[in-house]
Amino acid sequence: MKIAIFDVSNGSCALAVCQNGNSLMLDCGSHAEKNCPVDKINALRIPNGWLGHMRNYVSNGLQYPLTQLVVSHPDVDHIKNIEKVHTKFTPYLLHRTYIEEFPPAVVHNEDESYQYYRDKVHATYTGTNPQMPNWGFTSRAYTIPMATLKTDALFGESKLKNNSSIVYLLQYGSFRILFCGDLEGAGWDWLIDNNYGGFKDEISKGVDVLVASHHGHTSGYSQKLMDLIGSPKLSILSKGSETGEETDVDNRYSANSAGLSVTGLTLKNVANKKTLTTRSNGSIYIQVDALGVPTIYADTI
Repeated sequence: MKIAIFDVSNGSCALAVCQNGNSLMLDCGSHAEKNCPVDKINALRIPNGWLGHMRNYVSNGLQYPLTQLVVSHPDVDHIKNIEKVHTKFTPYLLHRTYIEEFPPAVVHNEDESYQYYRDKVHATYTGTNPQMPNWGFTSRAYTIPMATLKTDALFGESKLKNNSSIVYLLQYGSFRILFCGDLEGAGWDWLIDNNYGGFKDEISKGVDVLVASHHGHTSGYSQKLMDLIGSPKLSILSKGSETGEETDVDNRYSANSAGLSVTGLTLKNVANKKTLTTRSNGSIYIQVDALGVPTIYADTI
């Protein structure tokens, strides 16, 4: 399995490609001053390229460059690139929380990327009954029910959208990576305390790489989650300064991560890292062998 976590500034976009070539994009953020993830993926898909094994998904004679798109939640920094993904990199499947379940006050007055997502993507996939693809990895998704978010005193309107995030666990061999969306502390407490969908039981088995919630902001940090995991080997964040001075990253991610060897693609240097931030380290690439052993690269370290 190969995973790319793209530098889209203070946003979110990642791609996982399993050994059979099927692909899973987790969020589709972008930034005008960064390389577009769709363009980077296409550059990596060339024959003998790092993603040369990635293939179009074929269904009913139609080809889809992307097998599945997961939208953790419809915040702009998670869907900014939705038009290009939809028109140039069309996904076969869409996994999201249904917009009509959100209270109107939470999703009104959004920008044009949200409007495109709502009108031309979300609506298109409503009511479809697709053939499910075969995956070379296992995945588990966890989401707090909208009825709970609307009624539980833990969640106010200002925190509802972030805490609606789909949390995704991917596993290949023994390797496990958790994509946390923008879930905040109250959301982690609820998932763990209620063991919803078996979340507590599953995550207590450990996580190798944690893609930090809410980009690394303190609002998304959960000591209860870290204690349950028993320390990830590496935490990946997108919050941080462009100069490498990670003064606005919650330093508890580093304090509670064990460390993994990372190779820099620019200077060809190797370092043991407890945290990486795409804002300082650029895009991050993870290659996992059949036994689940990861090799990790970053644009720069």
